[in-house]
Amino acid sequence: MSFFIVLFSTVLLFFHQAFKIKFFQDDYFFISISQPKNITDFLHFFSPIRTYSFKPLSSELFYFFLKLFNYNFFIGHLTVFITYFFGLYFLYQCVRIVSKNNLFAKLSVFLYAINLTHVFQLYWFATFQEILLFTALTASFYFYLKKKIPVSLVFFLIALLSKETAILFIPFLLLYDFVFNKKEITKKSYFLIYFLTAFYFYFIYRLSLTYVTENANYSINLTNLRMIINNAMWYLLWAVGMPNFVPNFMQSIFKPPLPIFQEYWKQTDFQIYSFLLLISWLILLVSFLILLVKKKNVIKSVFNWGLFCLISFYLYLGPILFFPHKWIVRLMLPQIFISVFFAYILWQLINAKGITKNLAIVYLVIYVLVSYFGVRLHQSSSLYFLEN
Repeated sequence: MSFFIVLFSTVLLFFHQAFKIKFFQDDYFFISISQPKNITDFLHFFSPIRTYSFKPLSSELFYFFLKLFNYNFFIGHLTVFITYFFGLYFLYQCVRIVSKNNLFAKLSVFLYAINLTHVFQLYWFATFQEILLFTALTASFYFYLKKKIPVSLVFFLIALLSKETAILFIPFLLLYDFVFNKKEITKKSYFLIYFLTAFYFYFIYRLSLTYVTENANYSINLTNLRMIINNAMWYLLWAVGMPNFVPNFMQSIFKPPLPIFQEYWKQTDFQIYSFLLLISWLILLVSFLILLVKKKNVIKSVFNWGLFCLISFYLYLGPILFFPHKWIVRLMLPQIFISVFFAYILWQLINAKGITKNLAIVYLVIYVLVSYFGVRLHQSSSLYFLEN
């Protein structure tokens, strides 16, 4: 319990500025469609016939909930954070069950919980869809691991009613079972229920997303290999700590930055953050190399975990790899697997003891500083306060 008290307190400390955020332009659209006059209007929230994305729980119902409290911003943000906390608890339980290791689970959820990318999901009411999706899917996976399938399916349904990305939970379950429970795959006849539920929602999403993909920014292009590789690269770089605005002055990682880089570099937070991030990467790299010298037998397990996490990372990015518009907000689920992999390396470093354990502790201290200054930096670069 003390671990979660410290964890949740740290999250509130890092992201407390979220409570200053009110409404953005998009919020008023969601407010306008969440004004039921009778029970029929309320039930219409769940109608798939619409000209905008089908996210009834995280859009219409959430904004209707805000209306019940007279759009009290504190209650709204408190709801977002409490939902996030439940998701973090279920994430911890999932990693603990899979790894059968308490320390590994704590490291994973800690690295994930305070990651700077969450500025883009915790601050804006319209991105509550990411938080609700995260919590519903981690809960669904937890009950799946506990073999409580009816409860797992309920949370899967909540996720499907929150965002279309929930459908990607099905290939993830297949991947997980193939890697960790290969012998039991054929015994899981109940998996058909998950598949049929997702298949049904696929057609619901396909109907509403027809209007969304008319926008050139969200039009899926399977043939533009350069764009796909570019997307894959930037989402991974963002996930390991690269600031969200770096693409503004980096046309290519093989070329020097554009002159506008000087304007960005004038920010003190950017300078501090860059220095700390570079130091953290170097410490992790050096300590990992020392680990390989001390315990060569860990190479295979690190590779296996790394491959599983990398596949899962790109699996949950899904279709967004194939359209032009890039946005760090979409890292809510993929970020889990980067955090888990980094936590696995730290866990191995700590188990090896000696200098690697000390380096792991130093890395964790610097990671906290990286996240703190990263949150400060991205509160500004996200423009949330300017558009508030």
